[in-house]
Amino acid sequence: QFVDSQKGKLRIGFMIALAVILIGAVLLSAFSIRNEKMRDKVYFIYSGDLHAYGVYPIDMDAEAQNNRVRATERHGQTGKFQYYCSPALRMQAYYADSVLAFGNVSDNDCALVITIFDENDVQIYRSGGVLPGNYIHAIRLPDPKPDGTYACKLYVTAYDLQTNAYIGTQYTDLTLVIGG
Repeated sequence: QFVDSQKGKLRIGFMIALAVILIGAVLLSAFSIRNEKMRDKVYFIYSGDLHAYGVYPIDMDAEAQNNRVRATERHGQTGKFQYYCSPALRMQAYYADSVLAFGNVSDNDCALVITIFDENDVQIYRSGGVLPGNYIHAIRLPDPKPDGTYACKLYVTAYDLQTNAYIGTQYTDLTLVIGG
């Protein structure tokens, strides 16, 4: 009877280990699918064109930059690169400047491109590359959008500085308020 009890415990242990492995595989698969969907939303081809409008050198030290990174909710491949961004954009009209304060921290070794999608997954903005140690102060939407509040996502795509090869994608939820 002791042997049967030991076999039962081994079976239970084996079943628990198998369940843990299966759950891990499902979670890893879900993470991979989410990353595939993010990659499908953004362009992979980057020719090295830099963003020209409203880009300035970051004038804070590494610790202050890291504090801003920690304050920014980032999702996706967060271990590959860092950035900071304000959580809201407020514009008087679609064609007016809006302060974004998007920064590619000095510690990165990649160019970052931002793409903003509205709640209907329609692209409403795409930047050029932002080099490490620089930030986009303000943006202007290229196409008309009615006054209102929009729940957007700001996708950040990283590219190697030498080869322009794709590195990874992250995103941040962003509230866009136009008018009023």
